[in-house]
Amino acid sequence: MGFHFHQLWARLKERPWSAIWELPSLALFFVSGEFLLCWFANSGAVILARALWASFFALTIAFWANSIIDIGWSGKFDPFMFIGEFRSHGVWYAYVFAAIYTALYTRFMAQWRYMGDLYNSLMAKTIDQGEISKDKIQLVMWWAAFIEDAEVMHLETKESYAGPIKSLLEDANNGVRDEYVNGRSEEHLKHLASRLGLKLTSTEK
Repeated sequence: MGFHFHQLWARLKERPWSAIWELPSLALFFVSGEFLLCWFANSGAVILARALWASFFALTIAFWANSIIDIGWSGKFDPFMFIGEFRSHGVWYAYVFAAIYTALYTRFMAQWRYMGDLYNSLMAKTIDQGEISKDKIQLVMWWAAFIEDAEVMHLETKESYAGPIKSLLEDANNGVRDEYVNGRSEEHLKHLASRLGLKLTSTEK
C-alpha cells in the first residue's frame, strides 16, 4: 500500500509514543522520493524524479559503506570524497538509475492498467444496474473502494480519475461519500476534497 504523509501525521498526533515505530516508514518515504506524491500525481515525470533521487541516495550509502571498509569510520563527513566517487563511478549511477526507473515504471503501468480495468468494469455494472444510489449497497461499496484504490496508487488527482472521483463525491446522496467515510474518516474526506478542489455539500436527510 502507498505511504501517505498526512496519515502518518494523524497517527503521530494520536499516539506520539509510536514515532519510533514509524521511523523506518518515514525513512523509506524520504529516500524513495515518495514524498513527491504528496504534491504530484503519479506520472512519468514523477517516476523520473524519484529514480534520480533514489539512485543518488543508494550510491551515497554504498560509497559511504565502502569508505568505512577501506579506511574506517573517521566520524567526519567529507563531501569532496563523495563528489569524487560520483565522478569516478558515473556508470554505476546509470546502472542503479536504470534499475530503479524500470522498477518504478513497471509498477506504475501495472497500477494504471488495474485502475483502468476496474473503472471500465464498474461503469459496465453501473450501466446494468442504473444510477448509483444508497439502496444499491454493493455498487456503492465498489465505487468507494475505487476511490480508495486510486488514493493508494497516488492517482486520485490524475485527470483521468480526478473527474470521476469528484462526480462520485459531489453527490451527497448517492451513498458513495458515506461509504468512503466509513472506510476512511471525515478528516480524510476533507483532505481528498481539498486536493481535488472539491467543495463538499451537506447530505440531505
